[in-house]
Amino acid sequence: MCKAHVHKACLLLSIEARQKTDCTICKQPIQNVTQRPVRVFSRWVCVFALVLVSTIITALLASLLLLALAVDDRHDDVFYDLLVCCASSAGLATCASGFLRKLLEDHSLTKTHAVYEFV
Repeated sequence: MCKAHVHKACLLLSIEARQKTDCTICKQPIQNVTQRPVRVFSRWVCVFALVLVSTIITALLASLLLLALAVDDRHDDVFYDLLVCCASSAGLATCASGFLRKLLEDHSLTKTHAVYEFV
């Protein structure tokens, strides 16, 4: 049995760096440490969500601005600009859905890594 005294946080950092639960001094398994898998969203999902939210906010603000101009001034050209904005938003949504489909096919949506903790 190993008699070394190691700070618990340092021991956990050492285990995570080596990905092994064996003691580096006596080479025996450490008894009170368990491995727990943690799933987090992958980088692709976070980037896609950020781009999607910013696109929705931009399209919403543009549509509200053009609608306010169309109602206030009662000009037909501003109303047509609103229709063009809505059509381009629909086209952008179509492209985004294609990107999402490719993202779902090519990449894993979650990433799993091990977290070590004391029991």
